Amino acid sequence: MNQPARPPDAPRPRRAISRAERRVTFWLKTLALIAVAIYLIVGFLQFLGSVKATALLFVGALFFAYMISPLVRRLNDRLPLVAAILIVYVGIAVVGAAVLQLLVPPLTADTQAAMQSVPTLVSHYNGVLQDPNNAIFRWLPTDERGYLATLPAQIGTWVQTNALGTASKTLTVVLSTFSVLATVVVVPVLAAYMLLDAENIKAGFLGLVPAKHQAKAERIIADLDQVVGGFIRGQLIDGSILGAMLTIMLLLMHVPYALLIGVVSGALNFIPYAGALIAFVPAVILALSYNGPTNAVIVAILI
Repeated sequence: MNQPARPPDAPRPRRAISRAERRVTFWLKTLALIAVAIYLIVGFLQFLGSVKATALLFVGALFFAYMISPLVRRLNDRLPLVAAILIVYVGIAVVGAAVLQLLVPPLTADTQAAMQSVPTLVSHYNGVLQDPNNAIFRWLPTDERGYLATLPAQIGTWVQTNALGTASKTLTVVLSTFSVLATVVVVPVLAAYMLLDAENIKAGFLGLVPAKHQAKAERIIADLDQVVGGFIRGQLIDGSILGAMLTIMLLLMHVPYALLIGVVSGALNFIPYAGALIAFVPAVILALSYNGPTNAVIVAILI
């Protein structure tokens, strides 16, 4: 019995995707994620390079003031404002010194070890991509395989000269005497001034607004203060939780440089979702390189 003819405008049945095509699609998506992560890192580094140190100190003081504002206000209900600020500063100094003592030595060691391991990783993935028996890439044309084989070297060069090199230099600068003194002295002083003189600062801004619009401007300032403060404190808490969870998870999965990846991802998570995305790429690559594909898949799922 003859089957009825399919109408000309009827949709064609979708062709089944082969296993090789699914693998290629997976690796193309992975390369796309790597490209996006590199783009985000480059943009962040360019931003840091274009902003002057004075502006960074002012922004840091503003963030610091917003961060401690709720605790200062709570203490200010029972104590004078100056005493409340001093108590908060002493507590932060004690906790900060302990955290730096715990984190700086292993972070420095991780950064140096990561820079030294880049050539080994590049050589490994060059061999994988150039292997004629590679089940994923062997069907690609020679030119495309040759281009893919150059990617590890290009990425490794960029990581050494930009990401890890900049991180190492930044850590050195941050730990220099002048930088530490500037940060430890200027940022808390500016933040204390903002907290002590907040009402006068707000009155100064309102004085620039016509009298008939001042009530509305005051409501806008109050809303902005609440939103910005909530965002800064929320991102700080979120970044701290993300960094701690990633570090613990990567340590349990025996991924190298777990502390470095966790701290960097937590710090960069101030840009929403950037921390997790940037942590995904190195964590999966390192898990794949040192522990095999099963470990890499588990790490990718957990992140």
